[in-house]
Amino acid sequence: METKSVLSDEPKFYVIGAGLSRSGTLSMKTALEILYDGKCYHAEEVFCSRNHANFWYDLSNGKLTDDEIRQWFLSKGYVAGVDCPFSLHYREFLRVFPNAKVVLNVRDPHKWYHSVKRALVPFWKAVT
Repeated sequence: METKSVLSDEPKFYVIGAGLSRSGTLSMKTALEILYDGKCYHAEEVFCSRNHANFWYDLSNGKLTDDEIRQWFLSKGYVAGVDCPFSLHYREFLRVFPNAKVVLNVRDPHKWYHSVKRALVPFWKAVT
């Protein structure tokens, strides 16, 4: 009698991070890459290539189908995603990857505000 394996070679997307920047997302990225032995999308990757910026622009403007979104992440070996802009679209990703788990990183609001003000505001002022 032949049995079918319960493990699939089909690429999977396991975790959708819904937490904002400066809430432990880089640590979460590292942990998810170790746990799932794959890449985790993080805000730092937006600046890797024009292709990434174009993807987020198209996604934000409703120009991509669910299949295009799924293919974009899975073809690049991503198994999870965290941080902005990824976390801003968690609802779309839950629709595209319905079996993925959603994780919400949180941080004390006052500490978060001061961290963003110290780390991100100067960066955005420099690039805009």
